[in-house]
Amino acid sequence: MYRAVVIILSVFLAVGFCGCKSGGKDVSSSSQYVSKPEKIVSEIEKECSLPQMQQLNEEQVFTEYGIEKKYVAYYSVIVAADSVSKDEVAVFEAMDEGEANTIRDRLQEHYDAVLKECDEYLPDEYEVVKKCSVVKDGIFVRLFISADADKMNEIYKSYF
Repeated sequence: MYRAVVIILSVFLAVGFCGCKSGGKDVSSSSQYVSKPEKIVSEIEKECSLPQMQQLNEEQVFTEYGIEKKYVAYYSVIVAADSVSKDEVAVFEAMDEGEANTIRDRLQEHYDAVLKECDEYLPDEYEVVKKCSVVKDGIFVRLFISADADKMNEIYKSYF
């Protein structure tokens, strides 16, 4: 009798665990899902002339740009590994249009700070940064700071 009860409880637990699985998008490290921002940035890395770049981790991204994590569905950000080059590729997918506006505003503030820094300390980089901008398309917001920004924009547009 004891074994029968244990087997029945085990079956119910197994069925219960299967039924509790999340139906949302799982983007954990074991997931195979690759977001649109990740695809775009990956292609930009392959196709554009960039200096040594590094990917920012989650804490760095939200601290650097002053964006709250709750506004962002997906993102991918790479920046120049050295302190002289200001190359930066940032693509965000917001949760909705209103949050995309907030992300755009935070990226614009960041861009303005980079532009001011370059104007004061890096005149060669200033000319590159001055030709770049923050752009919002629906729920997507991007910032490309690079001499190849035009090519990056073409790659970005090819995904829509």
